[in-house]
Amino acid sequence: CKDFWNHCFNKNQVDKLQTNHKGTYVIHDYYFPWIKKISSSNSMPSHDANTAEVKVALLYLNITAGLIRGAIKNLGRIATVTVEIQQYPKCFFTIKMPKDPKTSIEKSPATTDGATQDTESETTNPTGSVQN
Repeated sequence: CKDFWNHCFNKNQVDKLQTNHKGTYVIHDYYFPWIKKISSSNSMPSHDANTAEVKVALLYLNITAGLIRGAIKNLGRIATVTVEIQQYPKCFFTIKMPKDPKTSIEKSPATTDGATQDTESETTNPTGSVQN
């Protein structure tokens, strides 16, 4: 996680990483680089969860959630990654991975062009985060 954060976001490490040892991980980033300079035309700072800054920040954070999910997928596991902002610019990424090894990604046989295809499916929920 530390190397991923450093390479992708040019930040030494996440501020906090929690786990419940049952396949759920929460990454806390109190000053995420991609959203720290987002500001509205309001001169008055607001930390309300429905401000324009938070709405725009969620767009960037959903891209980040996809990067995290893709990195986990390349390790052969499936995961659901959601993001939330409780107080701007603090953000939390919740990663849920099934403990059952049978739920890891299975590769289908090679196609005629030599490529393989993942057998999992993905959908996008109304908040924009990608889920399996």
